[in-house]
Amino acid sequence: MNNQYTEEEEKFLSWFKDNLKSLLAGLFLGIFFIISYKYYVNYQDQITTNLSFEYEKTIQKYREGDTKYLLEKDKQLSSDYPSNIYTNLISLYSVKIFIDNNEIDKAFEKLNFVISNSPSQHIKMIAQIRKARLMISNDQLVDAKNLIQRIDPNQKNYILVELLGDIYFKNGEIELAKKKYNEVLNFNLTPKNLKIMENKINTIQ
Repeated sequence: MNNQYTEEEEKFLSWFKDNLKSLLAGLFLGIFFIISYKYYVNYQDQITTNLSFEYEKTIQKYREGDTKYLLEKDKQLSSDYPSNIYTNLISLYSVKIFIDNNEIDKAFEKLNFVISNSPSQHIKMIAQIRKARLMISNDQLVDAKNLIQRIDPNQKNYILVELLGDIYFKNGEIELAKKKYNEVLNFNLTPKNLKIMENKINTIQ
């Protein structure tokens, strides 16, 4: 019994000796990946912290009327960190500036940038809604309708259902517009939004 155990032990030691280099290489590789991953996570956390500070500073300057600073910061961050949430949020402010300046092409370009790069479905949806609104105000009714039907095929977002109503109204299809506006009333609206929607319906009776 003891000899058998010793023999198997010797086989194991022999195997261990033959495979020592591979085992050590695997061990060091595992340690390297763990250290690299922790470094990457810490690095990303630091970037997010820094961009959070940049976002607060940029929005404060925007509120003080410094739109130039915001546009320059947006340009820089869009190049360096296109998928960061704070970059996307600053980009949405850029859209508003472009619209106020009647630079519609730039507004569309920036909205498409956010839609393509944002990892946040919530921010992406905001950008898509604003794009649909901009299309409607720019009389791109067919494109706006196609966009809405693509991003909300089951019409579960009341804002997009309302925008469909706006499209029909602007296209002179009053009954379809009223139908969509009334469908919005079936959603769980805030009292303020409910009042706005009811007033909207009453104006086209």
